[in-house]
Amino acid sequence: MDLKIERIMVGVSGASRKVIAAATELCRKSHTKLDLVSIVPPTASHLGMTDAERLKHTHLLAAGQRLGLERLAKPLRAQGLTVHCHVEINRSVTEGLLDCIRRFKPSLVAIEAHKHTILSRVFLTQTDYNLVRYCRVPLWIVKNSPRVHRTAVLAALDPGRTNDKPSSLDDEIITCARGLVRILGGAVHSAHIYAPLVGYVGDAMFAPAAIPVSLPVQQKYIARIRKQFKTLSSRYRIAPRRVHLKMGDPAFELPSLARSIRARMVVMGAVARGAVKRALIGNTAERVLDAMPCDVLVVKPKDFRAAG
Repeated sequence: MDLKIERIMVGVSGASRKVIAAATELCRKSHTKLDLVSIVPPTASHLGMTDAERLKHTHLLAAGQRLGLERLAKPLRAQGLTVHCHVEINRSVTEGLLDCIRRFKPSLVAIEAHKHTILSRVFLTQTDYNLVRYCRVPLWIVKNSPRVHRTAVLAALDPGRTNDKPSSLDDEIITCARGLVRILGGAVHSAHIYAPLVGYVGDAMFAPAAIPVSLPVQQKYIARIRKQFKTLSSRYRIAPRRVHLKMGDPAFELPSLARSIRARMVVMGAVARGAVKRALIGNTAERVLDAMPCDVLVVKPKDFRAAG
């Protein structure tokens, strides 16, 4: 099966030129609808306004945002695209976007990662990370302009199912990767980055200390990982030359691999954890997302349910 795209929702913040250009390209090629969404927080109470004045000011801001969205939509409609504009008032940008996702039921949500003015690098905001945690549908984090000529789509798989990831998550990742390649062109590559095996000694002074394992044990571990990944890639019918297995830190190795194969996008999974079904996004995942040189599509398992 391939990813079926019937409606794309774009979270608009500022100009958001890259994400709108990328979503427009995908809409045009997949013949789908586009929703432009902007969230306006209520005017703060510390500005010396009465409640009525603050409410009026908030609605004026929302009206201005809507005019801005309509200006963005006008040339897209002239190209024959179906574009709807939505402005919502909500104290939380995250909650406002999640509410729109629940109501509009998009096939895909797109947001833009912005460049930090001091560090001069692309980074994700807290709102972005919250969407990674809670967004039910595939979340497209746009980092590059679609004009950048790259064709590979890299599927980050996990044959060992670390952190209790369900086996169906790899199926979802491959489904999305193949769907994007079918629409945009290119080829699907698969990747798995695994850590070296270490042992622990429990009588350290403050915490268990990592110690290297014996060479035979390490070799047996590597052989098992290779067999699992080869079996998984064969099941998905990915050509051997497009299968990449590396040992090391995912926050370094995965972005490095994406750069070396000129990946247009990396498709990776996030799993639900605990009673509230919050997506697992730890330190390593955050470093991977920040370090990625290309767009990222974050995919959830089919049974994912966000809190609330």
